[in-house]
Parts: sequence; C-alpha cells; structure tokens
Amino acid sequence: MNNGIRTEERMVVGLDVHKDTIVAAVLPPQAERARETVTIENTPTAVAK
Repeated sequence: MNNGIRTEERMVVGLDVHKDTIVAAVLPPQAERARETVTIENTPTAVAK
C-alpha cells in the first residue's frame, strides 16, 4: 500500500556529441556525479553497436 504518496526516481542520461566522439554519462537517482561514462567514436558502425 502506498498511502497515495507517489515517489519517483529518475535516471538522467547525457550525451556530449562532437565530430569525432560521443560521450555518454549516466546520473543515477540522488547521485551528485555521473557514475558511468562511455566514449565511443562518432561513426555509424560504432553508434550502431
């Protein structure tokens, strides 16, 4: 039973897109800093993976 109280947790995903690379960062709920960042080449093959 939730007593009518709705709680939400949101995860934020950010993309920093440049000509040669894309950096993706994940900010979990209530975190102050990104917990995971990934850098990939900005090519159709790399993005498709």
